[in-house]
Amino acid sequence: MTLYMFIFSTGLICFTGLVWWHLQSGLLDCMQSGHPRVWRMALLLAVIVLNWGPLLLGRHLFASTSPFGRAMMVVSFSWMVLILWFGTAALALDLWNLAASLPKFLGHPATPLAKAILRPRNVMFLSLAFTLLAAIIGNLQARHPIVAHYDLTLPGVPADADGYKILLLSDLHLTQGKYHTILDAVDAALAAEKPDLILHAGDFLDGPHHGDIAGQLQRVKGWNAPDGKYAVFGNHDGYAEWHHARDAHEQADLTLLGQRVKHTLAEIHPWLRIAGSDDPACWFAKQFVKVPAISENGDDPDVSTMDEAWAKCSELPEVSEEGVTILLRHQPFGADKLPENYDLMLCGHTHGGQLFPFNLVTNAFHDFRTHLWYSVNSRLRIYICRGTGFWGPPFRFLIPPEITLITLHSQ
Repeated sequence: MTLYMFIFSTGLICFTGLVWWHLQSGLLDCMQSGHPRVWRMALLLAVIVLNWGPLLLGRHLFASTSPFGRAMMVVSFSWMVLILWFGTAALALDLWNLAASLPKFLGHPATPLAKAILRPRNVMFLSLAFTLLAAIIGNLQARHPIVAHYDLTLPGVPADADGYKILLLSDLHLTQGKYHTILDAVDAALAAEKPDLILHAGDFLDGPHHGDIAGQLQRVKGWNAPDGKYAVFGNHDGYAEWHHARDAHEQADLTLLGQRVKHTLAEIHPWLRIAGSDDPACWFAKQFVKVPAISENGDDPDVSTMDEAWAKCSELPEVSEEGVTILLRHQPFGADKLPENYDLMLCGHTHGGQLFPFNLVTNAFHDFRTHLWYSVNSRLRIYICRGTGFWGPPFRFLIPPEITLITLHSQ
């Protein structure tokens, strides 16, 4: 995490400088007024405040439960995404200009490439156009999850259960004002696919600021499958405080699995079991909500280190080698340390990076990528959902949200 934050901060500094340079160059080129120092300094100050202000206020905004605080958080993160897209486009055009300039440096100034060099204002306008296009496409994609279909053959599936359907969701991030089209898409998938089982792989709530979501919880409560619907806590459920997250799951008629609720295994059929694992954030000392270390109900106390939290979340039941055992876990970690006889590990959390090009950084820090199947050993398979909703900025540019439909087949 420390390395991740270092790379993120370093990248943000570089992009801040890049964006400032291209904005001031493009604006001054448009005005044909040379390079007045006052314009440069004013623009630099504006970019720094707009880009770094959200980071400095980030913890306060994320913990805010007011509509204003929530709105400011969304605006702040959205601004950083716009900076990312503008900087990415400008960098690509800089590379284009560099390639077009090479013949001149090599002593061939009259080549056609020399005429392809873009003026500063053209770089600025093209970068702004890409940013606008990415924002429009990204927002539209965030509103409309796609359905990803997979067929999976497992030796533990009996012949009479061939064609058993599991609808996997993750990262709904329910909060006040969340796009209703996301829940509409799940309604449509349930009506079209008629799954036997519904699973949600964590981050049901968005955080401590989720606000009035009673209507959304009623929508989720209306989702039905013959074998029920099960869920586990994600890190944002921990940020919302796990008691509140538990209550929200109960209102939505979602059965929680995990160590916090002392219910880690559900027997769905003689041949099918679902195990659940908490996210460490549900065991770590509360970051946003002040609660006693031990509740009045005698719940287990919080832990003080991440290692202790992962130890709690790793307390999984031993299971029979017969049939199929699915582990529902929010973060895609610890596959090599699972007890024997687990067949599937279904996760979420990463959102696949949520938007390009941030997905390149996210993929570099995770062993498993979304939208792909992995075999860990001769038995265990892993799949990571890209997330059905979104967190922070309302964009899913080139990384569309996902509803996963897994159909099990017998050998």
